[in-house]
Amino acid sequence: MYRAGAVERWRWTPSIYMPRRLSRLALQVISVRLEPLHAITEDDVLLEGIAGTEQLPPGECSRVNAFAALWECLNGPGSWLRNPDVFRIEFAVKR
Repeated sequence: MYRAGAVERWRWTPSIYMPRRLSRLALQVISVRLEPLHAITEDDVLLEGIAGTEQLPPGECSRVNAFAALWECLNGPGSWLRNPDVFRIEFAVKR
């Protein structure tokens, strides 16, 4: 049975203010570098999560091309050709 005042009011707090002891994951930044976007390699693309090239037209089957297509989809037409400088952040999961 519900009694007025018996239930404590609950307030949402952004996760940025959560104590570290309650977090499920902690990341340690290993390095930060500024690089041109086109400096990405096939191995880097794998680390970004682009695994397959099945959806690319024949003749364009490289992981870098798949990444370029995703970049254009997320950032708009012509964004890949602009070759902006991007931050490359390497990190490790802390246990």
